Amino acid sequence: MKKSFIVLVLSLLVATANARPTDGDKSSPISVAAELGGGILFANSNISPYGVGCRSAYGNGFSANVKMDYALGRVWTVGVKYNYFTTSADYGISTGGWAADDVTLHYVGPQVGLRYALGKGVSLGYAVGVGCMLYDSNLLESGEKELEHNTAFLAANVDMSLSYRVRKGLYLGITASVNGGQSGSLKQKQDGQSLPDLDLDKWDKIRVVKADVMFSIRGEF
Repeated sequence: MKKSFIVLVLSLLVATANARPTDGDKSSPISVAAELGGGILFANSNISPYGVGCRSAYGNGFSANVKMDYALGRVWTVGVKYNYFTTSADYGISTGGWAADDVTLHYVGPQVGLRYALGKGVSLGYAVGVGCMLYDSNLLESGEKELEHNTAFLAANVDMSLSYRVRKGLYLGITASVNGGQSGSLKQKQDGQSLPDLDLDKWDKIRVVKADVMFSIRGEF
């Protein structure tokens, strides 16, 4: 994940060599975007508190972004991104029982990027950032125990967006992003009562590698 992130950052820097300014309004340095779509966990992702043996039970989920950017000149941008992702899974566990799990991921962090014109009214944007990801699992085990697990960890994010200006200051488009990180421990509760933290070994770490594809609406102010 670290190597991929470094490659993407370098690609972003190289892309500035051919960047052309967007044809937006110079007096509108602030933009706010809302994005809705879906996310998929892939590679070696594991979001099960039971470990690697149950990771394949989780797959697609709902994902949404809220982003705010400030233009530095006509190409570079700085801003902040919030992502919400939720998914669920039902599966058997090693004790012979079953588990029904609802998992939510929250990501928030700053990002830096660039946005440049491909043609009249069409712009392409890239952004990279590092922030905090919050993991929250609410699980029912065999209809008897309610378990909660949560943790926070450092995560990286990469966005690419293509947008079309439908009127002055308003853009519609599509965004693709990848973000991820990992944690080696979990806080846990059973039926509302706190339990000792779980220390996770190499294979059982909470590990997120997630790709999102979303429809976007962006306004410039």
